[in-house]
Amino acid sequence: MPHWFVQLIELFLRDRRFRVNIGDDTSAWRIQVNGLPQGSVLSPTLFNLYTNDLPVTGSRKFIYADDICLKKQAQRYAELECCLTSNMVHMASYCRLTPSPMKTVTSMFHLLNTSAARELRYTWKANNSGMNAIQYTLALHWTGL
Repeated sequence: MPHWFVQLIELFLRDRRFRVNIGDDTSAWRIQVNGLPQGSVLSPTLFNLYTNDLPVTGSRKFIYADDICLKKQAQRYAELECCLTSNMVHMASYCRLTPSPMKTVTSMFHLLNTSAARELRYTWKANNSGMNAIQYTLALHWTGL
């Protein structure tokens, strides 16, 4: 890769600042230490490069923009819960990507109507803050539509 291109990417990601405006109030400037600039044409490409070598897991992965979906098919709930939990831990440690508890959900689709009300029990440890339960939802969350 040409040195000038590496320098261009460094300039794109270095020394970024932000502040928040709410009504007439404006916060102080803060340094942005992670993430990619939103709205840039280059950001999705950089994210795709960053996630190009995701680790092998027991789940299938679907990626759209900056969202990653793990999908697992199994005969037993315990297998689903165990596999998804360990896959999430593996993905987070490999990529240094921390799932947002506010935006991370689980859903389940099955043919066993007697268990239609059963929720997946799925947790992970994030940022040394103890175990976080993942929200279960019956509604589909479509991104980009």
